[in-house]
Formats: sequence, C-alpha cells, structure tokens
Amino acid sequence: MKNIIGYFLSLCLLPFCLTNCDDMNSLHQKYIDQGETIYIGRVDSVMAFPGNERVKLTWMNNSDPRIARTVIYWNNNTDSTEVNINRTQSGIMELEHIFNIPEGAYELNVVNKDIDGNRSLSASKSVLIFGPKYISTLNNRSMKKFVFDYDILTIDWGNVESELIQYTTISFTDYSDPENPIRNTVRVENSDVQTVIPNLRADDQFLVSTTILPEGSIDRMDALPQEYTLVPVFHEPEDPVSDYPYMWVVNVDDDPDKYLLGYYQYMERTSAYTYFTKFYAPANNTRVAFVPQQSLTGDYIGISPLTGNIINKKGTVLPLVLPQQGYYEIAIDLENKTYGISNYTPSTPAYTGLIYIVGDYFGWDDNYPMTPINHFLQTAEYSITSSSLSYYYYKTENWGNIYRARHLPGSNDYHASPSTYCGVLSGGNPVDEDRKIGITFQGAGNYTFTFDKETLWTTISTKH
Repeated sequence: MKNIIGYFLSLCLLPFCLTNCDDMNSLHQKYIDQGETIYIGRVDSVMAFPGNERVKLTWMNNSDPRIARTVIYWNNNTDSTEVNINRTQSGIMELEHIFNIPEGAYELNVVNKDIDGNRSLSASKSVLIFGPKYISTLNNRSMKKFVFDYDILTIDWGNVESELIQYTTISFTDYSDPENPIRNTVRVENSDVQTVIPNLRADDQFLVSTTILPEGSIDRMDALPQEYTLVPVFHEPEDPVSDYPYMWVVNVDDDPDKYLLGYYQYMERTSAYTYFTKFYAPANNTRVAFVPQQSLTGDYIGISPLTGNIINKKGTVLPLVLPQQGYYEIAIDLENKTYGISNYTPSTPAYTGLIYIVGDYFGWDDNYPMTPINHFLQTAEYSITSSSLSYYYYKTENWGNIYRARHLPGSNDYHASPSTYCGVLSGGNPVDEDRKIGITFQGAGNYTFTFDKETLWTTISTKH
C-alpha cells in the first residue's frame, strides 16, 4: 500500500520538479557563461595631497605580482591617469603620482589592473584642488604704515595673522645706479617687524605679495600683488624763496614734446620776487605750475598741500588749478609765498581781421594768412619744406599794428627757445634786425601756428 501511495505522489510532483529545476539551472547559467571572475590585489592606504591645479596621490600595493598598472579616475570615471607598476622586489610597494587637475572638489577612484585588463576592487578618496579662485581670496600681510622719505621706503608690518603665511615679497625698481635702474625684490620674514629699502624714486610703485602654504598642500601660493605708490613725506622748505631772474607758467596737462616754441609762457617780473602774466586756460580745471628754469625736471613751483602757499619743492607740490576755461591774470609772490588768480573777460581788440605770417622764409606779402578762432586767437597750419633758419613775424593788414615775435631783453639766443615770446609794437620798422627771432624748424613737416592777441603769446607746434 505504501508503495502505491509513493508512486502516485511521484507522478503528482513530477511537473513541479521539472519546472523549477529549469529555473535553477538558468540562474547559474549566466555565471557559467561569463566565465570565472579574476580579481587582483586592491590598492590600500590612499592619501591625496592637493596643490595649485594639481594633486599628489600616494597608495600601497600589496604583493600580488599580477598588478601591472594603477589607474586613477575622476569626473565619474570620464577622466583618468595611470601609473605603470615595475616591480623590482616582492612584498608591499609604496607608490605616489603627481598629476594636473583643474581647481575644484573631486572624488578620486583608484583601481589596479593586470596585463589582461582584469581589475581590482576600487578605492576612493575625496580631495579639494586649489587654483585661481582660491588664490584670489588670499590676503597679503597687513602693514601698520609705510613712509617714503628722501628716497628711502620704511614699512612697519602688522602681525602675521595666519600660520599658513610663509613670507612676504616686495618688488620695486632699484636706483642704486641711477643710469641703470633694475627691478629688485626683498624677502620679508614673518619675524620681521620693519623693512627699510633705499634708492627708490617718488611716484614709482612697489608691489607686496604674501606667500601662503595651505594646510596639506604640496604647493606654496602667492596672494595677488598689491600695488602702492611712493608718495614722499612732505617737508616744508625752510627757505623756499630764490631771487629768480626769469619765471614762466606752464600748463602741466599739456604735452611739451609737441611744441617747437611756446610751451612755457613768460611772466613779466614786476619786482624782485613778484611776477605777472595773462594766461589762457583752454579747458575747465586747467592745471599750471611755475617754472624758473624752463624745465619741469628742475625747480617746480606749486602749491603746498600743507599750507596752501606756493613753494619750490620738486615732487611734493600740487598744481594751481584754473577752474574755468578762459583768460586769467596770474600773479605770484615768492617772498611771501602767495599767489593770486583772477578770471576775466577781455575787451574785444580794435583789430579783428586776419593776421599774416611773414618773414625770411614766408616772404613779406599776404600769402600766409591765419584763421580766426575768435576775436583773440588765430591759427594756421603750413607745410615747411626746409629746416633752415627763418625769421618770422605776425602782421596785420596794411601794417596798421605789428604783432611780432621778440626775444627777452638781454637774450642773445635767436633760435627756438621756451624764452621766446610774442609782443606788440605799434608802428615801427618790421625789419628791425635786433628784434628778429630765428626759428630752426625741426625738419620738413606740418607746423601749427597759434597767436593770442590778448596774452601776446605765440605757440608753434609740430605733429608727431
């Protein structure tokens, strides 16, 4: 009886066994079809040390002799670099690799591979790479103050506020040899509280940049340089007054290189220390200075930033500002260190017609007229084909009044000079030899002549 029951049970379970056995075989079959998976030794002890758009990675490989290379992936495994493994001895190998990588935060995945491409399990390491954005946030070491006095720069430093600061560098132009200035640097240690640098020049710039070593970084990084201008300490001179025989006024906004004649406007000397002139300001806020030596590289008389008086201290004076375009009467008193300016509207001159340029080069006819700008200013541009000496005057129609060039009393210089100025002579002989002014034109070219009947001043400039 038991055998009969067993037989019928076997018939009932046969379809179930056949179905489920097929499913179990299919589960195993895909692994059988893939073949055997081969894993090689995995990297261990991965460390990442960031730098300036680069990183140093260190790791350890075990003694597995099949390891042929280590591959490092980032950006979701779209970028990679690899290191070939040349085993020279058995056992654990300590390895490192430095490679470039843009600034940013990364997850580095590191795997080993054999010569057939079989790979190890992955090891990962997070790292934050430095770069331009990080550098832009760095601060230079602070200064308490800096003083530039008599060509010497003195810097008093603030405290070093971060342990990451390594040192600070100052870059400047060194005038130890004035004829051959060189670019130089000074390294300032964190322990330095003061730095003194000689042989500098006013209005030059010096740069300060602090070097930082971020925690864990393989690279030092320099903060963006901070620029400073060398402004001299102001010393009011004890005796700023000199008995100058001549004095000129000059527009310091203008370009002296374009002038052949008339950049410096002569001032009449009215007493031992006082001078006076009429001056035309071509624009609002025209800046002028007073020059006793016809050179802005020499004595330079301007306004003291401390007292507002005029003084002759080169490099530390401010220009005198003429606030409005137009004509001014300007007076200076060197003895009392004072000045006066007065803006005025001149009366219309009696003669408002054309003025002509005449002389040995131009001839004595009305062939070279000037064009009026207004009642006072006339201008002309003519091509000069020779660089020979030429006398010139300005004349009106019918020689009614002679606007003519003349030189300073006592001057024997008949060539182009800042001392030359323009005067007016009513009547008289226009060919008066002792009143001629010789001008040597600087080669052939186009020259612009401008004559001002109010200030009795002329300028001759050349286009560059």
